Amino acid sequence: MCQLEPAVTEGDPALWHQLTMNLITSVARHNTDDGSIKIETCHDGEHARLAVSNSGPIVDPDRITALRDPFVQGSSTQQGHGIGLAIVDAIANAHRTAMDITARPEGGLAVTASAPQRE
Repeated sequence: MCQLEPAVTEGDPALWHQLTMNLITSVARHNTDDGSIKIETCHDGEHARLAVSNSGPIVDPDRITALRDPFVQGSSTQQGHGIGLAIVDAIANAHRTAMDITARPEGGLAVTASAPQRE
């Protein structure tokens, strides 16, 4: 189980900042008015992880893969331009970071970025 703790990895600090801010902004923007947001960082000795989730609108699980593409949104009622997760995916790929996006059955998304931990 993850807790809020240091999760140190290597890479460009400005890009890591952008990845983190895009994920947090995305779960905040695409949440319900009375919803919740969860942010976790942890490490397991091999990987540093950042996990964010929200209680936003229901997203069709078949659309998850497409959310990595520019200008694609989870639903037609969402605000924004649909580039946040595409940018996150590009930064993750540049840093050998796995990114898992899951539609939560009760609504919203869970996104976990798992990067090689710095020695």
